[in-house]
Amino acid sequence: MIRHFEVVNPELPILDANGLIEDKYLFSPSDKLGDMSTSLLSIFTYVDISVALTKWGGKEFGMYCDNDFSTLIPRYLDHFYFTNDRDFWCINIGMINDEPLTYLHTDGDIENTFHCKIIHTPAKWNFWHFSIRWLFNDGRYFFELHKDGKVSKGNLKRISNSVRVLLKKHAKNEKVDFKLLLEENYLK
Repeated sequence: MIRHFEVVNPELPILDANGLIEDKYLFSPSDKLGDMSTSLLSIFTYVDISVALTKWGGKEFGMYCDNDFSTLIPRYLDHFYFTNDRDFWCINIGMINDEPLTYLHTDGDIENTFHCKIIHTPAKWNFWHFSIRWLFNDGRYFFELHKDGKVSKGNLKRISNSVRVLLKKHAKNEKVDFKLLLEENYLK
């Protein structure tokens, strides 16, 4: 999978002193970790990270849809444009999917476990869109709990620290080999 991010200042390094992705490029701010947008690296390629939706394009094409949803073809400059201020990191799905993570809950330092889940969440503009989400033992995802105000600031910090450790361990800011999906594997 590939995740793009905006490079505000090209003078600042993307990698830290240990050669790992800087925290701010993994996800920022911390409350944005709930439904992390990525794309499956295959039909979607490194070149595609330069495609950015306009405000109108975001409203028309930025939402999730069913796998067989029909949509209009986006128009250049009306719906999207190309930008050079992005970079990326890649991560192998198999290295993080279903990976258990723990944090100590602020109420009594009880150890809680949650799992990383990779979910196909096609968007109108990108069928190859996938989400990195965090599933808790009660069957609810982090973004649902956070939206409902069920995650305290202290727990948000602890959860995001666990997530950063997992992502930093596996995310790479380098082009990786990937297999091209054959049309018979995804066309009806």
